[in-house]
Amino acid sequence: MLQKIIIMWVLITVIEYNAVGQMLRGKIFDEQKQELPFVNVYMNQSTIGATSNQEGNYALDLPIGTHKIVFQYLGYKKKLIEVNIIQGETVLDVALEPETYQLKEVVVDARDKNPAYRIIRQAIQKKTYYQREILNYTCQTYIKGVQGLDKTPKRIFGIKVPIDTGIAYLSESVSELSFTAPNTYKEKMLSSKVSGSEKRFSWNMAREMMVDFYENFIVVEQLNERGFISPLSTNAFFYYDYQHMGSFTEGEYRIHKIKVIPKRKNDPAFSGHIYIVDGEWRIHSVDLLLTKANQIEYIDSIRIKQTFTSVPEGVWVLLSQRFDYRLNIMGIEGNGYFIGVYSHYKITPKYAPVAAVNTNKVVDISASAPTQSNASAQKQKKQKKKTNPKEVMVYEKDANKRDTNYWATIRPIPLTKAEAKDYTLKDSIRIVKDSKPYKDSIDRINNRLSISKIFLLGYRLSNSYNRNYLSFEPIFNIFQYNTVEGFVANMDVSYTKYYEDRKWFRIEPTVRYGFSSRNVYAKISGRYVFNRFNFSSARASGGYFVQQFNSNEPITSAINTFESLLAKNNFMKLYEKKFVHLEYEREIANGLKLNIKTDWEQRKSLENTSNISLINDDKKTYTSNIPFHVDSTLAQAIPQHNALFSSLQLSYQPGATYIMRPDMKLYLDNKYPSFILTYKKGLKNILHSTIDYDFLSFSVTQSINYKIVGKGYLFVEYGSFLRNNAVFFSDFAHFNGNQSIAAIFENENYQLLDYYRYSTNKEYLQIHYSHHFNGFITNAIPLIKKTKVQLTGTFAYLYTPYIHDYVEMGLGLEHIFKFLRVDYFFNYYEGTLQQHGVRIGFGF
Repeated sequence: MLQKIIIMWVLITVIEYNAVGQMLRGKIFDEQKQELPFVNVYMNQSTIGATSNQEGNYALDLPIGTHKIVFQYLGYKKKLIEVNIIQGETVLDVALEPETYQLKEVVVDARDKNPAYRIIRQAIQKKTYYQREILNYTCQTYIKGVQGLDKTPKRIFGIKVPIDTGIAYLSESVSELSFTAPNTYKEKMLSSKVSGSEKRFSWNMAREMMVDFYENFIVVEQLNERGFISPLSTNAFFYYDYQHMGSFTEGEYRIHKIKVIPKRKNDPAFSGHIYIVDGEWRIHSVDLLLTKANQIEYIDSIRIKQTFTSVPEGVWVLLSQRFDYRLNIMGIEGNGYFIGVYSHYKITPKYAPVAAVNTNKVVDISASAPTQSNASAQKQKKQKKKTNPKEVMVYEKDANKRDTNYWATIRPIPLTKAEAKDYTLKDSIRIVKDSKPYKDSIDRINNRLSISKIFLLGYRLSNSYNRNYLSFEPIFNIFQYNTVEGFVANMDVSYTKYYEDRKWFRIEPTVRYGFSSRNVYAKISGRYVFNRFNFSSARASGGYFVQQFNSNEPITSAINTFESLLAKNNFMKLYEKKFVHLEYEREIANGLKLNIKTDWEQRKSLENTSNISLINDDKKTYTSNIPFHVDSTLAQAIPQHNALFSSLQLSYQPGATYIMRPDMKLYLDNKYPSFILTYKKGLKNILHSTIDYDFLSFSVTQSINYKIVGKGYLFVEYGSFLRNNAVFFSDFAHFNGNQSIAAIFENENYQLLDYYRYSTNKEYLQIHYSHHFNGFITNAIPLIKKTKVQLTGTFAYLYTPYIHDYVEMGLGLEHIFKFLRVDYFFNYYEGTLQQHGVRIGFGF
């Protein structure tokens, strides 16, 4: 086997480095003969180019003939070399010299002691112009991501870590990226390669990699939800100091090197250098750094490098950018990078170049009579109408099936020896890992029982080759307590089957026994997801079980057990039902989803059968299992009855954009709210049903990104029973209240409201707003910042005919010890302060 792997590696290496064609290859050094990684290499006055790899090797596919080739690298003099390309391969090694910076030639304004401030002011004044200077463009993008690990622990939380040191992740992708002003991007992934998996598609997105420092805020949610202040932000001088480090000449341009210095160590701001073109005051290149002190999360540091180049159309475009990062998470240490190379631009500029119109004024050609550029733009616009404007990225079906020769000719960054070896070795290992004997051997190890699996983690019996999985709940989740059943054993088992086309099926039987009530309950549910492009799925369930009056289950079994045994509070209120549930959902148009449900239930009230508690307080007794309501005529046990009801729900998010992969559709986050319309009808005299009502609700939810100030979540819902001829308490509109110190911090929850006191069979209005400051205030306080806790604020409102103008507000801290959240709440009934209290829960 080893011999086969070695032979395969040799063959692939030969193919990689001897592809047929006219290829310019070589190595790039510095003055000390050290290899220079990630040097930009491209044809002069074009965007046809490549980049050297970590070992300094480059390869550029060129037509036969004489060409001027540019070698460009931050901190080194740009070199222009004329090369004669012949059939086959031309070898050219290049040595670059360090850039020399001059201070004497900088004109210092009398008003500025530091010329850097004048340069930055000019750049800030011009940035809007540069953001608008291109009407549209298309280009080819190449992205490579590499993650290397230096150190890995043997176990995390007692679980064996199957990760070794070396290259842990390696992927490449090539795509076509198109842009239309002001901010529409579309991308088509042409090829994708992931080391060790021929079936996977890379998650690379060229658009998401593009960081625009002309923007005021740089938002990368994977690093920080608040975002970071750009060195060219409108209010940059509040966050940055600048120092002029000198200037150098590059062809006809003079480039200023400006050192960027955060005013405060803990601000969400960059440090490093930004290079500005004199006279034009545009970005030439950047080399900027963020560390944990600048409020990045998950990684220790990230360094961003960008290089731009001028093109004949009179604009500058991004040539390459690179993200280098370092991580240390739970004992896993390593570093990695993502690099993007942008080439073969086709551009329609908004403004005509100054030289082209023989005037000192810039002409807006988009508003003038149709020119060749405008005609081209109009043609492209007509073509775009044929495509779905919400489809921001699409993958070619066979993007992950390109052969080795294809990659050898198209990748602009040659593989290093380590990367080529990783592809070969992991592709060979993959054959072994996909085999039944190997998967069975791994399953035998993973299927072993352990104390942690039995009590805390749960047990999963895997058949990886057939993609079948049988899961059992841990003992910690099995045993519960409530006053209706006493101590409870609730056993959930789930069987899941995955299919090749991302369809999957799951069936979950549950058996429950109450040691005090001596009742045995059982139910079974199943779900089949059969279309990942329109999110089609079907559910069915049925059985004989217990149910909270609020089907949203505002209190969990674990919290109720804790409250009952330690505080003699039986907040959970249950009734018994025999039931059948059917449900179907799918997307019927982009952003518009349909959900249809039908339920039949035979309901029955339950009474307390147990009063066990760990506290010895004879003065305190458990309350009745009948939910308490402010209207005593409604606080009654429900009679045994049958109920048949159906609901139809439409949810819609305008402006929903998505990625269309060959195996599924994925929605992307956007700034627009989501709307949900629900109609529910109680059907009388069918299957002996005695309920009779019509209910309608409308809700709006929205996530609002305030960038530096944090993120807000809004939920507003109005509902009304249009008819309520026969409505039992289990059919009422209930609200997610909480009376326990243990909280569930979700956006639609109240934290001081009784669970059922103000439930309604009429109309209601509820409003919830929560704000996560994401370190906006706490990171400015050094002692608090070290704890990494963050401030949160909450507001909630409720109106029903049984309570007018209930208001609840809270202030808290989250991310305590990384996973806890503690809030202090107080509420008002019709303008009068009534309650206050502390709530504790999870807040990651």
